[in-house]
Amino acid sequence: MLCALLAVVLHLLVVASIRPRLGFEEGRLIARPLVYSLPPVKAPRASDAPRVPNAAPRQQRAVESSVRSALTRPSAEPQGEPQPPQPEPPAATPTPEASSSPSAPAESPPVASVPQAPPVHALIPGSLRLKYDILGEARGVTYHADGELLWTHDGRDYEARLEVKAFLLGSRVQTSRGLITPEGLEPLRFADRARRERSVELDHGGGWARFSEGAAAAPLRAGAQDPLSIFIQLASLLASDPDRYRPGSELELQTVGLRDAKLWRFIVEGPQTLNLPIGEVVAQKLTRQVAPGQDELRVEVWFAPSFGWLPARLRLSQPNGDYIDQQWRGTAPP
Repeated sequence: MLCALLAVVLHLLVVASIRPRLGFEEGRLIARPLVYSLPPVKAPRASDAPRVPNAAPRQQRAVESSVRSALTRPSAEPQGEPQPPQPEPPAATPTPEASSSPSAPAESPPVASVPQAPPVHALIPGSLRLKYDILGEARGVTYHADGELLWTHDGRDYEARLEVKAFLLGSRVQTSRGLITPEGLEPLRFADRARRERSVELDHGGGWARFSEGAAAAPLRAGAQDPLSIFIQLASLLASDPDRYRPGSELELQTVGLRDAKLWRFIVEGPQTLNLPIGEVVAQKLTRQVAPGQDELRVEVWFAPSFGWLPARLRLSQPNGDYIDQQWRGTAPP
């Protein structure tokens, strides 16, 4: 009897250790928006100075309690009979010198007068891994591939890594690294590696983009993005204020590629229902506007509000007919 009971307990422990991993591998259980909200930026104060580890917390709390008591003492008196004002000697008449004296705590500025910066409204998708089924065509040859977008950040630094792998065609990896600011993403370096790596450095302080291919440096505009970060930035803009981007509205962002910097203007086309490998998803479509006959990349991207406004589908089309169509297959932890 005891041996049978131990066998049942052992079986339950094994099942409990295996089932969570199965759920994560499928990646279909994440159905909530993973949205990271930047905290408000506060004005610097003396109390924001770094504290020494293992400092005496009791002594610090005692000092803070004394300060609060001093600030709230006038309102802490018991409610009773009003006391007659005490006569003041002539020598105690306030003078300009006395009012600026350190011994006059009533004249010191209150703590509430410290100016506070307005709260930050940028919403950044949370760290996660997106998997895509990819259908493409190159030089008249249709192919299938696997895609994976790894998006990670700690609230200050971010990294996006998109890898596309196809049988007999090898792999291609694009990476974007940079900072998270109140306005969203600020990419610092974009790289594209297939047979060799090409890159571009974005110097926002100096206002220039410098290319590894030897092209002339290009001036940067405020809010400039690279060909990978732009899709996360668009997701951030839509998540931050979806009512602002109604059908027919436009967005314009400078996009810095491997050789030049161009303005990408998107028009919001409205929500559409997509039948994707992950299932049925309602997504907001944005399309890059390209003039007829212009030799430019056409971009169509669908953002899913139910998944933190992340790109559920992305289709890139070249003027010669080549295209790549990424469709969301699943989600996994980063």
